[in-house]
Amino acid sequence: MTKLEKEYKNVSKQREEILNELKNLEYDEKVCRYKKLRNKNKIFNKMLIDLQLKMEKEKYEKCSHVAVTSKKFYEDIDSHPRTRHGCIKCGLDDSILDDERNYLSIIDKIKYDYIKEHGFKGKNTYSYCDLYLARAIYSKIIEVHPDIDDETLIRYFNWALYNIRNNEVNKERKENRAKRLSLQSKFNKWNANDVVKY
Repeated sequence: MTKLEKEYKNVSKQREEILNELKNLEYDEKVCRYKKLRNKNKIFNKMLIDLQLKMEKEKYEKCSHVAVTSKKFYEDIDSHPRTRHGCIKCGLDDSILDDERNYLSIIDKIKYDYIKEHGFKGKNTYSYCDLYLARAIYSKIIEVHPDIDDETLIRYFNWALYNIRNNEVNKERKENRAKRLSLQSKFNKWNANDVVKY
């Protein structure tokens, strides 16, 4: 018998012992319970994902969208500018339509399908603003005025955005402002030009 054959026989014997042990464990009460719980966990996990997707869709359906122009670009030199809008309340962003649906995450597919089916309807702030900044401003307004109506929200939003853009502050204050708004400290899209330059 060659050295390799001996090694093969030895490994085969060890594997057979493990298979026998696994077979015996199948009847073990704790192992059986583990398998049942693992299967239940898979079922509940799928249910949670389905519910999350339904909640995401419902969020967009129930929102009375308030839009900012979040992106402005030209497809070519001779074309008119195209714009993309985002909702400051729910975060729906029609720039998702610039992507190929097949490559989107499940959550992004919901946004994509919603906009394809319903379009982007709602009130407009008539402001150019990075959507992350717009959502951050909205969240601070809602903290103080949780029951605010959309018309008042638009006025407050535009006033806050005007103050941010027209009160010049140094770099340190901008970083502190970003922290207060829960943005990254290096966030620097404070101007309308940041939206227009794509």
